[in-house]
Amino acid sequence: MSTAARRPKRRRTRQPCVLGIDVGGTNIRAGLFVARSGSVRHFRAIPTDASNGGRQALAHAAAVAREVVETGSRSGLSVEKVGIGVPELVGAGGEIESRALLPWRSSRVRRAFAEYGAVTIASDVRAAALAEARLGAARGNPTFLYVGVGTGISSTLFIDGRPWLGAHGHAIAFASGSTTVARIDDGKTAFAPLESRAAGPALVRRAQALGYHAENAADVCRAARARAGVARRVVDAAATELAAHVAILVNALDPSLVVLGGGVGAAPGRYWNSFRAALPGFTWGRYARRVRVRRARLGAQCGVIGAALSAVEADE
Repeated sequence: MSTAARRPKRRRTRQPCVLGIDVGGTNIRAGLFVARSGSVRHFRAIPTDASNGGRQALAHAAAVAREVVETGSRSGLSVEKVGIGVPELVGAGGEIESRALLPWRSSRVRRAFAEYGAVTIASDVRAAALAEARLGAARGNPTFLYVGVGTGISSTLFIDGRPWLGAHGHAIAFASGSTTVARIDDGKTAFAPLESRAAGPALVRRAQALGYHAENAADVCRAARARAGVARRVVDAAATELAAHVAILVNALDPSLVVLGGGVGAAPGRYWNSFRAALPGFTWGRYARRVRVRRARLGAQCGVIGAALSAVEADE
């Protein structure tokens, strides 16, 4: 018998990873996060389709998760735990405590992914901020403010390298209450949430109300970047309103850095440029006027990385 025939087959070592799932108002993204390299493998994205109900959206999330896990298994990756970011209020104990977009129960979410390991649920904006803190635009900055602008708008404050949860874990929702003046009729003032004025869907509604046809926020932002007109006026107004509200947070919280993330906020172009230019005009004090502002750096994978990191750091 030859030496080659007698030699035992080497068993392939499986590499541990974390399944990260980022559920947004527009898309569900999933991938396998390898902590050793800080990389995402087998990234996938599908529409959330929240209009068809929470049960359907959860089924979509479970299906894309299974696809990612099975693909990863064939390439030698072994999932040890799961992190999922959701666009809702999540309490300090990891329980979903609002139904703004998806009527999900924490127990049902955990059952949907339990076969892959322990499941950690986090607010999507807190997960994204964690990703930027560890691997992105805020790396090396223990105290910073993250603001995410996409289908909605929310924020997270990091203090000494950790997200500030607040008394109930709800310290994210600065844009959901009625704080902006929407209109003044017959001497009466009507207020609206900042989300209804400056988030992605708001750009589409405001542009269409002025006669500009747009399918989505990306259409409005592309037109605003390309030329003057309705789209540019809409984007400039929305970014300026956002800057006025973020300035209140900067004045009150005194962060060393502001990171603007989300599908709308982190995209290069007019929205980002207008926000950055407007912010100093609303801040007060020598340090607030000079606060550093950066776009999030991790792109579409940010939420997946953050959800996975939430699971990794849950036991620390």
